[in-house]
Amino acid sequence: MLLIKDFPLWGSGLGSYRYIFPKYKHSLAQANYYHAHNDYLELAAETGIVGFLMIMGLAGCFWRQLIVKWFNRKSTYVKGLVLGGIGGGVAMSVHSLTDFNMHIPANIMLLVVIMGVSWSAVTQL
Repeated sequence: MLLIKDFPLWGSGLGSYRYIFPKYKHSLAQANYYHAHNDYLELAAETGIVGFLMIMGLAGCFWRQLIVKWFNRKSTYVKGLVLGGIGGGVAMSVHSLTDFNMHIPANIMLLVVIMGVSWSAVTQL
């Protein structure tokens, strides 16, 4: 939290967590921390309030549109397919509260594919 307080508006810069965190570490342990174990706190520390709100706003707009379109669909096949995608996205979002899974390329790529398939299904099928 001190990191966010020191760089409140614009953050410390994307990818800077691993370099700037040792300044705030209170433990004498020699362990290196490359990522926070909370993707949202790391995002806020690296991009500041401005970047965090922009990224969360875009994600919120996407989720809102996806859910509105999902409710308006009549096909049970499409609703089931998109419900699976929504479940996967929610699971990844909740998991991000306690781990840095959005920094693992395979995880973020899988999330993008799941959200892309869900969006395509809800808008075109």
